[in-house]
Amino acid sequence: MSSDKVLPDFFSVFRYFDYGDGEYIMTLIEQNIIKIVSEIRSKKEWNIKIKNPEIKGKWKMELLANFDEKDVQYALDECEYLARKYAEGEKILEAVDGTFFADDYIPKSVLNQLIQAVEEFEKDTENSQDWHPGSDQQVLDLVHPSLYPVINEVSRAITKDLSPSETDIMGSYMNLGTGSVDNVVFSTQNNKRSRTVEQDFISKRFQWLPAEVGVDAEGNTKFLSYINNLHPKKYGKLYACIEQVLGHFVPMFNKVLTYSTEKYVSKQTPRIKPATYYVEEFDEFVARIKKEKNIEDKPQKDGEKAEEKDDDDDDEDEYWDIFDEQKLVTPPAEYSFSPQNIIEPVDIVDLNGTRLQVIVKMANIC
Repeated sequence: MSSDKVLPDFFSVFRYFDYGDGEYIMTLIEQNIIKIVSEIRSKKEWNIKIKNPEIKGKWKMELLANFDEKDVQYALDECEYLARKYAEGEKILEAVDGTFFADDYIPKSVLNQLIQAVEEFEKDTENSQDWHPGSDQQVLDLVHPSLYPVINEVSRAITKDLSPSETDIMGSYMNLGTGSVDNVVFSTQNNKRSRTVEQDFISKRFQWLPAEVGVDAEGNTKFLSYINNLHPKKYGKLYACIEQVLGHFVPMFNKVLTYSTEKYVSKQTPRIKPATYYVEEFDEFVARIKKEKNIEDKPQKDGEKAEEKDDDDDDEDEYWDIFDEQKLVTPPAEYSFSPQNIIEPVDIVDLNGTRLQVIVKMANIC
């Protein structure tokens, strides 16, 4: 399956920014509001319960034990506003900005099939267990892309052409062992003259191998290539279960990507703007410190100007050394939630009728 659908540009932390680009820096008050918002939205059916004044009042009393009242009220008002915007029966809810979750989202019949298929797979592989590093044998990796990744100058590919092409899962599997190492070109090799984010943050030797997934017009998913470290013929039942689970996640992927476009991220504004804080200027800081230490500015005589200037320069350097840590920063006295702070996305992402590359992981927590 190939697709001509054009998706918008997405924000990524793996690139360099000019001053002022990217996500804004949160004030301490906003960070506290985010913590409260997260606590509220972690409650099951919070979007329904927050409309009940009695429940909302109970939550407020619980939150006041750990947070400032203005922060709590701001978070409650924001959550109630968003809850009233959700369509009745909406299951995919925003946890905190740009992240989404859903309770009881995957049908139990699908979950039961998945559990049964995973149990069968785990029995087959019990003699070759891979415990996750640093987990003290608490996390058993069943399928993990790092177990057998693509290795530069070792792994082989049948072509350098990375454009989407019609394929099927067994067709991709039958090509295993063929190809040439020269066909595997890492992105960091494309431009050796300029320094890029890829060269700084992405491995030049190892890369995970994604599975190709087709999404039809109704949002159903189908693996078009094998899952790395999972035999497609032997574990076909498990493939089918993962496809069903993945299909349910496509609407959630749509939500996350809609709120991750460059256009949307660039329009976000702080809940509590830094400009609402009072920040002591350097001259004010010096005057305050001198007053606290009873230091007076002495009048200079003509013969003392050069020497006094050197002393003043030394004093100023000392003040600069402590300015950032000791300057007064006073938060705003009043602030509250306003619906104007909520920016609606412009580009709505729809992955139906497209093709994805998916990394599959499965682990058992013992």
